[in-house]
Amino acid sequence: MEDRISALYEQGLREQLSSLESTRQHVIKQLWIALATGAITAAISIPLALHYNSLPLGIIATFVISLFMLVRFSKQKKQYSVTYKEKVITSLLANINDSFQYQPLSAISEHDYKASQLFPTHYDSYQGEDFVEGKIGKTTLRFSELNTQVKKQRLNQKEDREEWETIFNGIFFVADANKSFISKTLIVPAKNAFLSAISDSVTQLFNRKSDRIKLEDPRFEQHFSVYSSDQIEARYLLTPAMMERLVDFVAKAKSKVSLSFIDNNIYIAISNSKNYFEPALFTQSDSFESVQDIAHDLQFVIDIVNDLDLNTRIWTKH
Repeated sequence: MEDRISALYEQGLREQLSSLESTRQHVIKQLWIALATGAITAAISIPLALHYNSLPLGIIATFVISLFMLVRFSKQKKQYSVTYKEKVITSLLANINDSFQYQPLSAISEHDYKASQLFPTHYDSYQGEDFVEGKIGKTTLRFSELNTQVKKQRLNQKEDREEWETIFNGIFFVADANKSFISKTLIVPAKNAFLSAISDSVTQLFNRKSDRIKLEDPRFEQHFSVYSSDQIEARYLLTPAMMERLVDFVAKAKSKVSLSFIDNNIYIAISNSKNYFEPALFTQSDSFESVQDIAHDLQFVIDIVNDLDLNTRIWTKH
């Protein structure tokens, strides 16, 4: 893999990225201007406001001007990031196979998110980026970064304030399982330590006592709890080999992982605070290490097909 990335980099990608260096430096310049403008505005407006006994006006002026400059910087940074990723990720995916398509500003559909039944909790914010879809062997797949949140009212004696609580943040992956499952099977982190939303989903979908599946693999049980509406099918899905692969995948991911087998898809939610596929602003645009990092992120997700042996097609459609 490293040799393929190096060859791709030297054969044209490095030159393409070098052309973005002036843009990157301009974005950094805008950041310093935004910070300097905020500091100068504060240095001028707050003393004046204190002199005229109107400190709140000075603070508001500083905040508004600083916010305007930071929003401007954020938009330019986003544009640089999108342009960079279009060059790098498109090239890397084409090097894997020509079935892959990349949409930097798109995300896994809300239909897929809801169909997984991993997060039935109501959400108020649904955002994502870096949508990839394609085919590895016989398996079609799609994934993206995804963040969902719910607005909460926090009440106490002093105030009533709104807070945003994260339901899910990480990589959301969907693959064709070549089987129409007759049941709903959820595989969640043991003790529901993943997210409160996972616990909610188990509560809503299953009777916690009768639908909990006990399996004869202590290593697997250390990592996962399994709930299904059909014990026979759940055991058919979770062969000893599949359980071993899932345990190995959790170790590789170094994250909490949750899965569901519903209809004819496997849904996988990998919880992680990492911002995947992003170029480092304070690193030269043609840095080989940055390209490597993005390539490893992509390979990690795409390798789920091999990690879980999805191409073997041990299941057949009814």
